[in-house]
This record gives sequence, C-alpha cells and structure tokens, in this order.
Amino acid sequence: MSAEYSHLKALRHADVLVSIAQGKPARLPHVELILADLCQQNCKFCAYRIPGYTSNQLFDDKNMMPWKKALEIVGDCAEIGVEAIQFTGGGEPTLHKQFREVAKFVHELGMKFSLVSNGARIDQHLAPLVAKASWVRISLDAATEETYCSIRRVPASHWKAAQNAVRLIKAQGTGCVLGVGFVVTPDNWREIYQAAELAKSLGADNIRISAQFSQQDEKLFAGFHLEAAALAKQAESLSDSSFTVFNRFSDRLEDLTLKNPEDELCGYQFFTTYIGADLNVYRCCGYAYNERGLLGSLKNQTFKSFWMSQERFDKQKNFDGRGCERCQFRKQNSVLAYVLDEGPKLHEEFV
Repeated sequence: MSAEYSHLKALRHADVLVSIAQGKPARLPHVELILADLCQQNCKFCAYRIPGYTSNQLFDDKNMMPWKKALEIVGDCAEIGVEAIQFTGGGEPTLHKQFREVAKFVHELGMKFSLVSNGARIDQHLAPLVAKASWVRISLDAATEETYCSIRRVPASHWKAAQNAVRLIKAQGTGCVLGVGFVVTPDNWREIYQAAELAKSLGADNIRISAQFSQQDEKLFAGFHLEAAALAKQAESLSDSSFTVFNRFSDRLEDLTLKNPEDELCGYQFFTTYIGADLNVYRCCGYAYNERGLLGSLKNQTFKSFWMSQERFDKQKNFDGRGCERCQFRKQNSVLAYVLDEGPKLHEEFV
C-alpha cells in the first residue's frame, strides 16, 4: 500500500477524530475546490457530463465561482485549519479567469495546494505557478494522438499541449510531484502500458491508472477487464527510483462491483469536502452535484460559519452511508468506523 493512497491517512488527524467522537464540529484537513464547471474538452467518460450518473444530477457546465467568493472561501479555509486545497473539476480549473490569483492566495496563506488539469492551458507563463503545487496530475488517458482526440473530442493541438505541460512543469525543478492520469475506458484500455511508457518518457514522476465510473458500474468493463488488469499490472514493471506506477484499476473495479458500502458511518466526509462552482458544499467527489451529497450552500453564508456549525456536523453524523450506490472510500470508512465505534471490540487487546 503506497503512502500516497493509504486509507489510513485520516488517523494522522487525531484531533478531528476526537471531535467527531465528542459530537462537535472539527477543523477540516482537506478541501476540493471547484472554481469552474466549464471545460474546453468534452470527454466521453466525464462523470459530470454523463446523463443519468450521480454527479450529473445538479451539474451545470456554465458555473463559474465568483472571484471574491473564491478568495473568501480560501481565507476561511486557512482560519479553520485546512491544510491543503485541491483544484479539480467539475470543469477545467485553469479556465477560471482568476485561477492565478486564487492559487497564489492559497500559497501565500501557507496552505498546500494541488491541481488536476487537462493541461491544455498550462504554458510557459502558467507553469511556474502550477509548479509550486505539492502535486499536479495531468490527464492524458491515452498513448496516441488518435485515441486522445477521439475520447476527449478535441483537436490535435490539445494532445501536444498536454504533453508540453508535463515537460514545462517538470522543467521548473521545484520538487512538485508531477503525475499523469489514465482513466481506463472501453476506448483506451489497450493503451495502458504504452501510456505508462509515455508518461515516463515525458519526465513525469508517476502515472495513476484508475477506472471509469458510470451508471453501468462494473458492467462497463465486461469482456476486457482481465486483459486491462493484466496490462495495468504489466505497467507496474516500469516503476523505478524516479517513476512510480500507481495501479488503482482493480481497486476501482472492486468499488464498482461491491456497490453499496457496508458501514453506516461515512467518516471520510469529515476529513475532506467538495465545494462546487455552484457554491454548494457536497460530502465527497462521488456525490458531488447530487442531492444525496448536498450539505448546504455558501451563497448566503461564509464557509467558516457553515463548516463550524453544529447543524452541518449533525447532518453528516446522521447520514447513513449504506444508501450510496457505490463508494470509492470504502476502506477509509471501514477504518474510521472501527476507530469511532464506542462499543466493545472482541480481543482488541491482542494487537
């Protein structure tokens, strides 16, 4: 189990665990901040744009978070103890007109930040700022121009720009951990190994191989999941002291196969939350832009007042996670359920 993707990370935040056990609002370690739902690409596998999928229910690709509100939220994050902010989507974060200003503000306040981007807008002017992130992941999801342009429905210039973004960020030499993303789909699975080779040749520090989430769940991979898993396993052989293959394909496929979580407590939602470009706060990325995931709106209140309210805390504590259709944080919640369960545990002394 890699430290980067360990399901035990929450245990590092003992003060949050204590607050949950005491039934009190706690600080928040991590925020996913969606500045814009706009995107200059139209990926076939985008969870937010697949009709009928959970993340499409309340989604509007015209949403752009007001600049002043974004700065207010970032300021509130610093005040309530947020340690890291992840810019992701939704849409493409760098399409927000004030992305630079917001990212700089996060950095100035001493919080760490990360970025998930398609890379098409990261040029020599933006790369120095992006390289100040703790980590960046550029979504390629292909090993060839033909496949990339087909699944993302973009011109060839985007393929060249995304690869160049990896090179430009790496050239800054800031120590930012630079990754490439590969979401396995029915259209690109044959290129898993070659994509890992490409990521390594571009100078990336890692590639993350995952699986498409859709309303078809594991059925989407019928007929090729074993071959795809074998290619992902083969790609692991490319790992060395300077390059890591994070093979998450089988884990994500298992999440889809197992469907509903078995734990009532969704502890993960106390450690990271998702703030949409629509100014709604959601439990997690899996139930973003969905009524079930909706916690509240920031249109008429500050994030600080919302997050530190007992009402918000109680809404999360009384939520039954077993009603979710699927969950990619099953392992995290299993650990948290064990730690926060006040009842006697058989033979727990035999560590």
